[in-house]
Amino acid sequence: MEKEDQITGALVSMLADKLSGIRIERIEIKTKAFSLKEEMETKADLGVLLNVKLPEYRLSKVFIAQAKICKCERGFAFSFSDGNITSFLLDQCSK
Repeated sequence: MEKEDQITGALVSMLADKLSGIRIERIEIKTKAFSLKEEMETKADLGVLLNVKLPEYRLSKVFIAQAKICKCERGFAFSFSDGNITSFLLDQCSK
């Protein structure tokens, strides 16, 4: 579990690094790795928040993701149709 948390943290850090410099008028993008308590409540590991604050328009959207371990065989590229989704990832999501 510790390695999975490190990978999620690294992903959030990379998202924050790449997205933090993007500014379009009054659009703000934030990323967050959820704490264990937040993960238990949301069933997600991380979130990306988009806030749009214009004088005539306001909108907030969030993308949440639950990272799952992929049991990919060495030497094979991962695809969503290789059996990982139905045999392993969906099973993890139901836990």
